[in-house]
Amino acid sequence: MSRLAGTTAPKLRSTLTARIDDCAADLAWTFDGSALAVASVRGPITLFATGAEDGAELPGHPGGTLSISWHPREAVLASAGRDGIVRLWRPGSDTGDEVLAEAGWAARVGRSHDGAHLAAAIGTRLYVLERATGTRQSSSKHTSTIADLAWHPSRERIATAAYGGVTV
Repeated sequence: MSRLAGTTAPKLRSTLTARIDDCAADLAWTFDGSALAVASVRGPITLFATGAEDGAELPGHPGGTLSISWHPREAVLASAGRDGIVRLWRPGSDTGDEVLAEAGWAARVGRSHDGAHLAAAIGTRLYVLERATGTRQSSSKHTSTIADLAWHPSRERIATAAYGGVTV
């Protein structure tokens, strides 16, 4: 850990340790901090209520779940997987609604800060779904596979990172 002159690094401590049966690929807290979702390389998604050691398991994606993202104000989880599918998971259901399916790995999924848009990086393209109308937009091909995406905190802008560069 880096240290600045004249400052002391805070001590980190664990408050809970929970187990999953696989390597974690991604994790995300609900908007209110009441639950933590953990995506596994094998595919299942485990939901842990805050403070609980045992979680509820969703099937996730065959071949692996790569990315998850909660809606900023609702208990709706988006997931992306190696099957090229983006799903939405709602409380009380163990089947996700398929909202996007394309050829290639769905490597990343992310919500806009207002929850109006859902972005997904699948292969060399970025897809954006608008919640209110259900419309879908896609970018032109990037020069290589999109590795990550990030929404601007105050505008409807999104950045993508691919091998060799960033696009805004």
